[in-house]
Amino acid sequence: MASSNTSEASVRQKDIFNIECLTIVNTYRRVHGVPHLCYSEKLAEKAQVWASKLAMEDKDLLHDPAILAAESSASVDWGRTDGENVGVTNPQINSYYEVLDVLSTWYSEIKDYNFDQHNESPRTSFFTQMIWASTRVAGFAKAKSKSGRTFIVARFRPTGNLVVIGILSEKLDSCRAKFPEGSLDLSPLDGLVNGTKGEPKFINFAQVSIAGVSYFLSYNPCSGFGCVGDNSAAICANDAYKIGLKYDVASQIDNDIYLENGTVQIRYTSVDKSQSKDFVTIVTLVCILDSQTRVNSSFIDKVNLTLDNRLTFRLHSVHSCLTNKTSSGWSPGDVLLLIVGLMLLLYFFGFLLFNAFVQKRTGLDVLPHRHAWIYLALLIKDGFSFTIGAILDSA
Repeated sequence: MASSNTSEASVRQKDIFNIECLTIVNTYRRVHGVPHLCYSEKLAEKAQVWASKLAMEDKDLLHDPAILAAESSASVDWGRTDGENVGVTNPQINSYYEVLDVLSTWYSEIKDYNFDQHNESPRTSFFTQMIWASTRVAGFAKAKSKSGRTFIVARFRPTGNLVVIGILSEKLDSCRAKFPEGSLDLSPLDGLVNGTKGEPKFINFAQVSIAGVSYFLSYNPCSGFGCVGDNSAAICANDAYKIGLKYDVASQIDNDIYLENGTVQIRYTSVDKSQSKDFVTIVTLVCILDSQTRVNSSFIDKVNLTLDNRLTFRLHSVHSCLTNKTSSGWSPGDVLLLIVGLMLLLYFFGFLLFNAFVQKRTGLDVLPHRHAWIYLALLIKDGFSFTIGAILDSA
């Protein structure tokens, strides 16, 4: 019984510690206008393993080698790579302030961050990870060493400080975007009328297993629809046995549209608060030249109760094609013509006002350089007549 009570007390302490850390981090994130983080028990467990190791060795403050290896990999798996912050407190600091001491130290790197150039660097990596907009969940852990120092480790997912390979679009909404190569418009695939009435475009397009339970997936590329929470779901998982189990697999609120090697991808992150799970979804758009639309889904790895929930599938459609390249704006010739036109207007009206109010001229004499323009017109007339005459004589 005593062992059980001790275990329960330890769990409560970890929960309180994570709540305290999340409260501080989310306060910082609110300042920068990015979404709040949700608690991840799995990440907290991973953080605890590394914090305990640091405390046991009681030496330098180091990152988990597994984290460094994943970040340096040539093929970083977007959405499934963890970010990590590490910190240590001075033994003289009261335990009540140790969390604030470490987290405020991470955030203090803001002084070295250039918001105009977005210069992510090792000197600011803890700060940028704390406020990275696409990060959705986090877990925290601490461990005390024999010397009295407290090591604090935070794990974040998806990781921050990682630039996803590909061109981020100028996103107009959840399913329309512009690239230098052209525009994307998936709105014809919206199954909902005016974003409210109707059903998702692709209902039960695939059957998958989540935590040993069979689910059907439904997808609407544009408007959000009702699933577990509000009407913002892009992909919803409904249990095949119709006992009322659901997951918000992807949200229209948290998506980005990328162009990578000529292929458009829609990347979603979603946190199902009712089930305390995070999902990563990557939809690859495949352009076909006929009007038949189909969805082909395949999982890179099995979906289960871990934080590795990742869904990938391809959407084949004529609407997955980029339209013709959009105009990039004014050409150099357009700019030159505009400048010449403005200079002519300035010349004409400037001298017109000068002649009228300064020189006190009247009638046709107010026109700028009137005699010179008349002489130029006569020269052009003579040149034209000479050219025509020469052509007629040679004929």
